[in-house]
Amino acid sequence: MRMKREEAIDVLKGCGFRAETAITVLTLKCLVKIGADNELWMHDQLRDMGRQIVINENLGDPGMRSRLWDCGDIMTVLKNKKGTRHVQGLILDFEKKNDVRAQKSSWVRALNPCSALDSLIKMWKMFFLQRAEGELILDTQAMKSMVNLRLLQINHANVKGKFKNFPPSLKWLQWKNCPLENLPSDYAPHELAVLDLSESGIQRVWGWTSTKVAENLMVMNVRHCYNLVASPDLSSCKSLEKLDFEGCIRLTKIHKSLGNDIGSMNSLKELVVDETAISMLPQSLLPPYKT
Repeated sequence: MRMKREEAIDVLKGCGFRAETAITVLTLKCLVKIGADNELWMHDQLRDMGRQIVINENLGDPGMRSRLWDCGDIMTVLKNKKGTRHVQGLILDFEKKNDVRAQKSSWVRALNPCSALDSLIKMWKMFFLQRAEGELILDTQAMKSMVNLRLLQINHANVKGKFKNFPPSLKWLQWKNCPLENLPSDYAPHELAVLDLSESGIQRVWGWTSTKVAENLMVMNVRHCYNLVASPDLSSCKSLEKLDFEGCIRLTKIHKSLGNDIGSMNSLKELVVDETAISMLPQSLLPPYKT
């Protein structure tokens, strides 16, 4: 899983941790490194040791573990609805078939024999899952029992079922290439701190009439959502720090709540509107805010 330092800090802060301090301590202890592109890097053996600790939480039942990252384990848990309150993180990324960079990165890591074997196993598991199931679709009903789930990544996935089944404890939701036009009206993410819908086909984040905005939202990333035509009403998001609309080429203006309520939104530090159709910002959004 590739993640930049800034993104990791957003996730940790959203979960209530002292993010900057945590990353600094881990770096000083050489447990993680920051690459030239500001990407976090961890040695494969250290990563595998951490994963083994999680596997040892329950050797026979992945649904009883605190974290799930193996696509085979995840699909087994979801298909059989064996998720439990023990699951706190679920990482699933159906990478684009033409993602050459991701494939190249996997084989660069093959210099480590253990890492190469892990990558090969993961690739074959995904291959057979796709052959057996065709298009993979996640059922929200399978997540209902994961009441303590805080971190959820479902990139490039299709989802069916009622979104109210999404655990209310979610702090971070990353759904790149989300196929929906907008998040359903029955989804009320009150605890959500980081929402990443980048590279998706959404037209509106919460639809035309929904007012179920995440009050605790700190970061919203809709970068390169080419069909996005409107920004959501964020008047209730008093903790919002970052708002990224970069590459939303059909977006012509931002919601009036940002212009009217910016005085009460003292936490906003970064607003990115590069490569959009926005020609003018409200006076209240001009520097010192980063645009």
